[in-house]
Amino acid sequence: MKLEVGNLVFSVETVVRDPTPEEREVADLNREATRHKQAKDWDAAIACLQRAQALMRTHQLSNTVEIWLRLPLFLQQAGYFEESMAEFNALLSDAKPLIARDYAHATANVRRSLLSTHLARIHDKMRVACKRQKLFEAAARHERLAEQQWAIHAKLRPLIDAERKKKYQAHREKMEAMQAARKRVG
Repeated sequence: MKLEVGNLVFSVETVVRDPTPEEREVADLNREATRHKQAKDWDAAIACLQRAQALMRTHQLSNTVEIWLRLPLFLQQAGYFEESMAEFNALLSDAKPLIARDYAHATANVRRSLLSTHLARIHDKMRVACKRQKLFEAAARHERLAEQQWAIHAKLRPLIDAERKKKYQAHREKMEAMQAARKRVG
């Protein structure tokens, strides 16, 4: 695959690895939870998601925020609203350390952007849960919080793009210097 940034073109290879046994088990538990949800067996669905989250935490598995959001959403749909809000709040508390762990290699702006999108998605699902409970003021508050996080993300995009462009330009200059040196030697 080729990646073009301005007038620079980079060849990008995708590295694919087999999932670990724990990652396969998390995927299986999520599929099983969906089957239980479809059968309206909420307690079994919730138990599957709780086991999946325990595995994700124990083995520090990187998963999308949407995977983490399934448990609080299922709890709310099953009639366990308070437990749902406790799970949502735990996700909000865990967001910054999770991003720091999973993206330690990224720049501060990239980590902050990822954190803002993570928080925005959590607040948006909190909005949905509150709206389903007819808690319209709380739903509106979470909607505002999600919008604030999306705004932070939008402000960071140009900074991140400039950082990447500068990095790629420096890399290009280094490669050109190396090629020129080879030509002089060869």
